[in-house]
Amino acid sequence: ARAGFYQLDLGTRRVEPLANIRLRDPVSMAVNRDNGDVYFGGRAGDAFQILRMSATMSAVEPILTIPEAARFDVARNGDLFITLRARPSEIYALPSAMNGVVERLGTIPTMNIRHRQSIAPLPNGTFLVGSRGGDHDRLLVVHPNRQPTMLIEGAEETRPPVAAVGAQHAVMMMGPVASPDIAIVNTSDGRLVPLKSGPSTPLLTDARSTTRTPV
Repeated sequence: ARAGFYQLDLGTRRVEPLANIRLRDPVSMAVNRDNGDVYFGGRAGDAFQILRMSATMSAVEPILTIPEAARFDVARNGDLFITLRARPSEIYALPSAMNGVVERLGTIPTMNIRHRQSIAPLPNGTFLVGSRGGDHDRLLVVHPNRQPTMLIEGAEETRPPVAAVGAQHAVMMMGPVASPDIAIVNTSDGRLVPLKSGPSTPLLTDARSTTRTPV
């Protein structure tokens, strides 16, 4: 049988898949022994989602969505206890003067610390930060006192190393970890800039421009 959640009838020994629950590894499950509610957890897109299935409800109910995988259990009164593997990261600016005031720039769901460089300042006062949600790498644009946004929308992964190029552009790594490409992006609107390294190398012509999504 393919991986997934199944329901076993102990009387008839019949096994049926729970087709309306589509979560990926790593998965967790807990049961409220008082009312029979079953809680499922697993990857859904870039996040980890916890769902509840109850005999009194016709559909599965989403309970909580968090950036990284977690383990959980449920008490008899319905309280959900969750162990988080990762906590949101806070970014601060440290002044050069010893008597300066530390400035809190913002919070991101999770910082991608698998790379030696995780943050790059830009000339306009914003920062590019490597983040990882679910199993995808993403570069986020951090604005002081504003919610971070994704640098580039879509399914393409973006990650450090990253560096500012002039006043409005940045160079970064893009694509799968095993075969990444070097890309240049306009940091103000997320457009990829055509990149040419030689006569026989095709241009990177994707010029997407979208409204950025807060994370």
